[in-house]
Amino acid sequence: MKHFFVVLALAAAAVSARGAESLTKAQVPFEFTVSNATLPAGAYLFAQSGTSGIVEVLDASGRPRLLAQTGRAVARQLPGQTLLVFHRYGDRYFLSRIWLGGNRDGIAMRPGKIERELIARGHAASQVRVAARVD
Repeated sequence: MKHFFVVLALAAAAVSARGAESLTKAQVPFEFTVSNATLPAGAYLFAQSGTSGIVEVLDASGRPRLLAQTGRAVARQLPGQTLLVFHRYGDRYFLSRIWLGGNRDGIAMRPGKIERELIARGHAASQVRVAARVD
């Protein structure tokens, strides 16, 4: 467990918003879950540095809210705009992908425990897209 926290601390240092390669801003109009943390509706920044496999989620004032493990996503069609994609199950939203406009490579968020349980129970998700921008 101690090793995990050391790795997480190093990842946090590597991903800090000041050194992020990609800083995506979005106004999310609903409460949503990233990994195992639920965040209120509001303005957020999503920072990723290179191939770290970690996204840092910050609130509108730049305060860190959480770190999330990610994977690589590849779009079938080139996204025309930057956007966040959420899986929706009833009234619950889970961040699934971050797409940067004009780039086939995206960021895949790893499902947390609650979303994995919903999937295991056979719940079908719909997709909800939220426009974002890159700074």
